Amino acid sequence: MSQSANEFDNDGSRSPRFGKWFSSLIFATITLVSAVSAANYTEERSSTSSRYQNWTVACASLSFTTTIIAVFMHISGCTSVYIVGTRLEGILSTVIVGFWAATVSISTDSKYGLAVDGTGAISNGNLYYFSWFGLITSVWVLSSYLQTAFYIDLPREMRSRGARIQSWSILLATGVVVCFSSLSIYNKSCAFNGGSDASFCRRTKFGIGLGGACGLLALYVLAIKLITRKNFLIAESFFSVCLIVTNCVGVAYITGELGPGAALGNLYYFSWASFGVSLVLGASCYEDYQNFKAGLYERDDEDDVQLSAVEVVGTDVQVEDLDDI
Repeated sequence: MSQSANEFDNDGSRSPRFGKWFSSLIFATITLVSAVSAANYTEERSSTSSRYQNWTVACASLSFTTTIIAVFMHISGCTSVYIVGTRLEGILSTVIVGFWAATVSISTDSKYGLAVDGTGAISNGNLYYFSWFGLITSVWVLSSYLQTAFYIDLPREMRSRGARIQSWSILLATGVVVCFSSLSIYNKSCAFNGGSDASFCRRTKFGIGLGGACGLLALYVLAIKLITRKNFLIAESFFSVCLIVTNCVGVAYITGELGPGAALGNLYYFSWASFGVSLVLGASCYEDYQNFKAGLYERDDEDDVQLSAVEVVGTDVQVEDLDDI
């Protein structure tokens, strides 16, 4: 049994994650009710969409069931020792991340008409936002468990492996979402109906390419950093400038009036998120460059001081003989 299972916080709670589990339960309840409502009243009634809608309800139900079990075990003094900081909590935390990921991926897909419509616009705000909140909270719970049970601090571990690892990881995630959201909209609106709006379809293709390029570039940089643990500031700076320019064009082209990301949805939010992360990467590279340049100046000053000292030591100083006085 883990030692943390018998530890109590100063506020009397039985786990540092009880509040996170309870928040996850609230999100799971709202998501489940919204998923059932969306599945019953959606206009998408094809066999494929109905099957995936049922999967969404099933995943939301499993998330709710798993979370409520964890919450009640935390509340009871008899059962809390079996979950707080134990392998059971780790298993539940990992499983619930998978359930939430499945719920988000299906409910926010424009092909199935649950949280978003055929154009990717949000049609069910509760299902859309609270499914994302649930996924974020579940990852938060798992990260907290790893830090408590195995002393694995994920943010610190990522920072220790190189500068900007977190930013590149976020860019990888946002790029993947932009790519697949654009692909889903393209398949729904352009691929099978002749593409009635040529401008809309061109912008959707651009979103597919931009998201895929950002994801692949981020994956490449992460692989180099994690394998070699080396920082290549010049290359990263060049990549960051390219990302800022392309994502600036992307948010204007994709989220514009005629773009597939004009309506609020995954494509809108994650297009802007990619642009924001690109700015963060550029600012971080510029800051590292300034620090590097300041370090060179300081080193030059130290070398000048050392050189002056050597010249003083090496100078012949004539001392008058005392007998001559």
